[in-house]
Amino acid sequence: MNKMTSGIVIGTVLIFAGIALCIWSMSRPNRIEVTGEELVIDGSYSHTVRLDEIKSCELLEQMPKICLRTNGIGLGKIQIGHFRVDGIGKCRLYLDLGYPPFVHVTTTSGEHIFFNTKDPAVTGELYDALSRAAIGLPASPEAL
Repeated sequence: MNKMTSGIVIGTVLIFAGIALCIWSMSRPNRIEVTGEELVIDGSYSHTVRLDEIKSCELLEQMPKICLRTNGIGLGKIQIGHFRVDGIGKCRLYLDLGYPPFVHVTTTSGEHIFFNTKDPAVTGELYDALSRAAIGLPASPEAL
């Protein structure tokens, strides 16, 4: 193998390794927390929403149909980024579809955000904290 051929092979391997690393890092679970003033989603497509901008919050056992990924990552059950959801339209998703339930947040500006964690109990705790802090809803029946 001559120098030019080995350079092409090494360059190609590096490009594919970079793409794989990028996909891997984007598909990692987001860190989600409810602080005193905000819903904070860190990681790929991070997003922060002030609690006083949250209009509603609901806990869903089943996701509405995801119609289209417009900007984000969709790897099997991992859905992170900007999507269109049946009956709603534009949404931000931070989901692993294999681990219901799912939290659906609607903001006063009409933005829709869906998220969950791999631990249903943690998702429920986030929903309860968000409901109490943002809009004064009662905790889910499971938390009582």
